[in-house]
Amino acid sequence: MSNPTSSQPEHGGAFVSWLESLLFGARPLIVVFFALGTVFMAYNAWQLKMTAGFDKMLPYGHPFIETYQEYREGFGGGDRISVALLRRDGGNIFTPEFFAALREAHDRVFNLYGVDRATISSLLAPNTVYIDIVPTGLEGGRVVPADFAPTPQMLEQVRINVQKADLVGRLVANDFSGTVIGADLSRYADPATMTPVDYARVAAELEALRAAIESETISVHITGFAKSTTDIAEGATSVAMFFFATVLLVIGMLYWYCRSLWVTVSTIIAALMGVVWQLGLLHLSGIGIDPMNVLIPFLVFAVGISHAIQMMNGWTGEILGSADALAAARRSFRRLFVPAALALVANVVGFLTLFMIEIRIIQELALGTMMGMAIIIPTKLALLPVLLSYAPIRNPGRFRDAIARRAARSDATWRRLAAVTRPGYAAVTVLVAVALSAGAVRLYQDMRIGDVEAGVSELRADSRYNRDVRAITEKFHVGADVLTVYARTQPSGCIEYPVMSAIDEFVTLAKSLPGVLSVTSLTEVGKNNWVGYNQGNPKWRALPRNSDSLVMVSAQVEKTTGLLNDDCSVMPIYIYLSDHRAETVATVVGRLTGHAHANNAGGLEFKFAAGNAGVIAATNEEVAASELPMLGYLFCVIFVLCLLTYGQLRMALAIVLPLALISFVVNGIMVLMGIGLKVNTLPIAAIGVGIAVDYGIYICHTLAPRLRSGMPFADAYYETLKLTGKAVIFIAVVLAAGVAFWIFSDLKFQADMGVLLTLTFILNGIAAIFLLPALLKVMGVDRAMAAARERSATGFQRLLPQF
Repeated sequence: MSNPTSSQPEHGGAFVSWLESLLFGARPLIVVFFALGTVFMAYNAWQLKMTAGFDKMLPYGHPFIETYQEYREGFGGGDRISVALLRRDGGNIFTPEFFAALREAHDRVFNLYGVDRATISSLLAPNTVYIDIVPTGLEGGRVVPADFAPTPQMLEQVRINVQKADLVGRLVANDFSGTVIGADLSRYADPATMTPVDYARVAAELEALRAAIESETISVHITGFAKSTTDIAEGATSVAMFFFATVLLVIGMLYWYCRSLWVTVSTIIAALMGVVWQLGLLHLSGIGIDPMNVLIPFLVFAVGISHAIQMMNGWTGEILGSADALAAARRSFRRLFVPAALALVANVVGFLTLFMIEIRIIQELALGTMMGMAIIIPTKLALLPVLLSYAPIRNPGRFRDAIARRAARSDATWRRLAAVTRPGYAAVTVLVAVALSAGAVRLYQDMRIGDVEAGVSELRADSRYNRDVRAITEKFHVGADVLTVYARTQPSGCIEYPVMSAIDEFVTLAKSLPGVLSVTSLTEVGKNNWVGYNQGNPKWRALPRNSDSLVMVSAQVEKTTGLLNDDCSVMPIYIYLSDHRAETVATVVGRLTGHAHANNAGGLEFKFAAGNAGVIAATNEEVAASELPMLGYLFCVIFVLCLLTYGQLRMALAIVLPLALISFVVNGIMVLMGIGLKVNTLPIAAIGVGIAVDYGIYICHTLAPRLRSGMPFADAYYETLKLTGKAVIFIAVVLAAGVAFWIFSDLKFQADMGVLLTLTFILNGIAAIFLLPALLKVMGVDRAMAAARERSATGFQRLLPQF
């Protein structure tokens, strides 16, 4: 039986030969080293914990975040929790039972781990006050008096005070059926040691609050980053189950493919070892793993299994050529070292591009995955060949016959697929790809940057958290999303009419925008106070024009309200949004920033932005600005790597162009599926390219020497398909099958990733098998290589790329 690899020239020269001798001369030491190292890394991986943090979501280089950080200490940030208590029967809150529950909830929030007590807003908070109109002007007091007792008379007085303080829709539900308690979380649990807040502990205490307060008459609804990220983390535990199921599926498919238990187990061990070492390194580096990055282990496994299958496939091919296990392993190592090293470098580059995005959670994803890539290189290029060299083949003849029979059954298939290199078929394939590209680019123009749906898009619409968001948004005018804009001026700016008038114009515009529920600002409170000074006549609801009157209306507003600072040089404007969907945030921020740029004059400047909606706006802008440069850098580096390796400009283009096409096609599918481009979905492009580039590199590495030898294109591609193409198809199917059933995950985020990754793996596999050779044919790569061979370039000409 002839060896199908015999016509495959060896690459790498003296260095690869030296490395081969070193590797296979120390086989026992290599096995022992990786075994002991894996035990150590497994111990550390077991201690790895999920670590979430609000600051990791911030695009730290964005101007909005600079403003956010500047005023964070004085006015709070976007890491806020809300606890709403609602009557289940729709009745009002002015009952002894409800106020008893409110008191307990308020006390629990006040004593909540990690909470900044100065930022608590509640009916029972001492800074929740009302202003009353009396014959002499205005007087005020606490909405819930210090000597409050739940008597009918006192409850009725609280109702009146709530209306005087204009709390309906803000702290009290629109229909008086509930109230909300809000508070910011501190930046650090212990400022002295800068220990970050443990969100799991915060969420656990919030759930304990819910369990203690909820009853047949009262429901509790909780929102905030701490709660949402913990819910995501709890859902992410199912990722381990799906990962285990994926491994079992891959084991079954591998055994079907090679019919050797030793080879199957060796391949899986090499792939899983990269995951174990990566998780151990994450723990040792003190990074941990974020709930939004729980797919990192699978990505490392996917890359590892891709290269492992190529090595396994090469080994079985050498066995078919009558080599024993050791000789087959040595030859496979020698033949696949260059493409494997090139592909792994391309993988590393793919994830390195993520560092262009100045968001820590994405950079942690890149760093964690690159740790995995670092260990994949020795496990796939050293450990796996060594393990395969020990493979026991009890009946070599029978084993070879089984491989040969399976190869013969698929021979006709490879012949038919090789027809894509005929001029007519190649031209049609390229035209179809051009049409798909045009359609994908058209769809890409409709890509929404940010969330497409209200609530937390990583969770299912019917999840407890998203139900809580809907309940609060329906009952209050202050939803879960707030955009804070700071009006900055000179000291005592709040008694200058031009300044206050400009702020009032800004507020009026904000209130008119779609998606804005309400706006709270010093000017709104000041206008209400001026009505009080004028016998409650609503026609006086305007800002007084002289400074003395402005002093009167502003003096009633305490700093604890968060509407001004000590010297009245900064006045926050709180804009409450109905949701944080991409359209809502972009429309509001776009209109308001345009107005601000036109009116930042006369000593007044509108500084954007804080609140969670401000952070979301900054993040969306960072994602939009980073996507195309990231992809451009990624494709350029892969192109240069391929050009240096193969010395063929057109071959390098043929590898990169299908990757670019599939990236845009997947983005178009995201548009059709209603998935927005955001922090969690942006890395998919780099991930897909980083994994799929392997397909093209392995195919071209097998095809190129055959074309250089003068073999007809169809025959060269037929042999390439038998040797490498079948492994590419198998890898694409294995990886796609491994993620396809993620659609059943409790996490919508994982379900969406399952769909996108399945399409990415399959479409890139199809592009590598059909479009890549068609491009090579249309661009005349075979003719260029034949001409180069005839010229027999020597000396310096060998270093020049062939065009």
